[in-house]
Amino acid sequence: MVDTSQGGLRTAVSPESTTSGGWPGWGPVSGIAFVVFFVATSFMSNTPSANDSNAAWTAWFASAANRDALTATAFTGLVAALALLSFIVNIWTRVAVVSPARVTNPLPVAAAAVAAAAIASGALLQAVIPGAMVFNSMPEPSPSILRVMENVASPLVFVGGMIALALAVASLTLQARAAGAFGKRLTIFSLVVAVLTVFSFEFFPVLAPLVWVVTVSIILIRRPALIRTA
Repeated sequence: MVDTSQGGLRTAVSPESTTSGGWPGWGPVSGIAFVVFFVATSFMSNTPSANDSNAAWTAWFASAANRDALTATAFTGLVAALALLSFIVNIWTRVAVVSPARVTNPLPVAAAAVAAAAIASGALLQAVIPGAMVFNSMPEPSPSILRVMENVASPLVFVGGMIALALAVASLTLQARAAGAFGKRLTIFSLVVAVLTVFSFEFFPVLAPLVWVVTVSIILIRRPALIRTA
């Protein structure tokens, strides 16, 4: 991490930072993996709009390529969810190591677990019908059933999942700031991201947590040890 409280990057490595286990380098990897697989899942989940005609829905699912892509989101969404959980746990572990009290509330991890579960559930749910059509030769259901199954997945991910992720980011940021791991600018940026993430159902705000994960991952790559303010 980097201390930005004085307006610049400043290294102040804590001796405890080397005791966080043998997996600190996994943080940036899992963070980038989350972004890559989450974006891939979103692009492959390009089903028709809920307001489109029955014929549009029937034609979309009649395409083998579309069914295969939507089935694949079950796997990419699950990987994205696990990578997100790994990333938050990695950061939280680093914060816990340098926390003066040596005791850190596990709320960020619990919230991240809920977010990961919602993302994974949404991805698996939207892949149920195309997966059954691909692997079990199930006939295509009626358009109304297709609409219901596909449109239940979005609220799971972009409402339940993102609100839980917002809580994870906010609580983790406050703990990191209290432990001296986040500087002032990174703290403000992270809290703004947490607020924007709540509104991810509007589509564009969902980019905020992705940018945050990439930013923190880059900081971890440049400064592998968790930093404490001087």
